[in-house]
Parts: sequence; C-alpha cells; structure tokens
Amino acid sequence: MINVLIQGNAAQLYVLKNRSPDWGNEHAHDTAYVEWVVRGDYRRCVDGGELRLSEGNAYLTGPDIEHSDHYLDEYESLCFELTRKEENDLLRRRGVRTHALTRTSASLIESSHVAAEILAPDDLSPLWLDTLVGDILLQTLRLDDTNRPNGVRSSLDIDSSNSAPRWVRSVYERVHEEAGMVTSLDDLARQAGVHPAHLSRVFTRVYGMPVVQFQRRQRLARAAQSLLSARPIVDVANDAGYQAQSQFSTAFRKAFGVSPGRYRLLHRP
Repeated sequence: MINVLIQGNAAQLYVLKNRSPDWGNEHAHDTAYVEWVVRGDYRRCVDGGELRLSEGNAYLTGPDIEHSDHYLDEYESLCFELTRKEENDLLRRRGVRTHALTRTSASLIESSHVAAEILAPDDLSPLWLDTLVGDILLQTLRLDDTNRPNGVRSSLDIDSSNSAPRWVRSVYERVHEEAGMVTSLDDLARQAGVHPAHLSRVFTRVYGMPVVQFQRRQRLARAAQSLLSARPIVDVANDAGYQAQSQFSTAFRKAFGVSPGRYRLLHRP
C-alpha cells in the first residue's frame, strides 16, 4: 500500500523503500513517474538493456513501459507520480520510455527542499508538488526537442554526459566514489590532464554545476546517510569537511531544507 505524503492535482508524492536485496518480476505502470534515489542503488532492466541508479540520481519512466527492478541492497527513493491523464497522454505521444534525468533536471528536486515540505506540509504543498513535477517534465521534454528532432528519447539514453569527453566522466566518477574526500580542483585537473579552468568549464556544461559544487553536494549526501546512524553530528560534520558544526548545519539546511538534527528525526528508522 502506498503512503501518499503530498497529493496534488497533477501528481502525488510517496516514499518507496526496500529493506533487502530483491529481484522483481517484469511489470508496467499505467502512469508515468519520476523517482529520485535517496539511499542505496538498484538496476532497472528494460528493452534488453540495463540502467543502474544510485544515490542522488533521478529518472523518468513513461506510462505502460514493461520493466523489472533489481534492488541490490537496502534502498529508499522518493516517487513523484504523474496522476493526470493529460501529462501521461503527452508522454505516450512523444514515445518517452525510461531514462535518467540530466544533472540539471535532477537539481530541480535537490533545490526544492523536499524534506521540509514532507516534514511540514501545508495548503501550498500540493501547488509546490505540481509545479516541481511540471518543471521537471518541461525541462526534460525541451531537452529532447533540442537533442532529437522528433522529440523522442530512446530507452536508457542516460543524459548528455554520455557524449562528454572520457576525461570529464572520469572526474565525475572519482568525485562520486570519493564523496567523503576533499580533492582540490588542481588535483582533479592534473588527473584528467587538462587545465583547471578548462575542467571547470566543461564539467559545468556537462553536469549543470561546477565541479566544486558537485563535490560539496556529494559530501552532504554522504553526510545525510551518516545521520541515519547514531554518530554525533559534530563527527558527521568533520567527515564532510566542515571544521565548525554551525557551518555544516548552514550548508546542510540550504541543501535539504531542514537542520541535520531534524533530518535525523525525519529519516532515521
């Protein structure tokens, strides 16, 4: 049974959780949805291909798309389901299937203070939800129009980073894997064999944000996961690269819309 947290006119928001590895059967949904991975990762098999989603990634699945989901470990995500017929019919006409959102589209979710809306919903929350989902859908379809003349995006067409130079993708992967470390722009550029200014320009164009901002986002995402344990918040802050807990709290509130302590109360089992 789905526990709907916020119900709008065009969308509804709920949490999807899986506590152990699970290999699901092939199925389809008659409505489209955007899913944002909060914790863990899993693989989606569709059209003979495989799409792997991990923490911080988001993807859009169109209506009536046959797929199977393979959860690799404990998993949690936020699901933004498009409940209105008009939007689902639009996606059917455009042939939208399954693909990950670009970093820019996914950042719309990160910057919308989802945790704060879930923690303290009010009479404006339905409008917030409909607006957020509409913005994501519009940006995604506009990108399709730019990248593909017929506006149709094929399955597993991940995002513009796939056509990026290999060296910038290697930088992205390193920062993603070393989320708890603080690596200078010069060191990343040296590894990639390019000038720091060139790295900054290309990374921003491909992923929608400067590499330094992406590093900070990854550290905060790792910190959010650490807050689910009993570790003192000051230790979590230090691991995230913040010498002062007050600085960590300010950055965390800006990213997630709530303080570290409130986030722990909201998400810790």
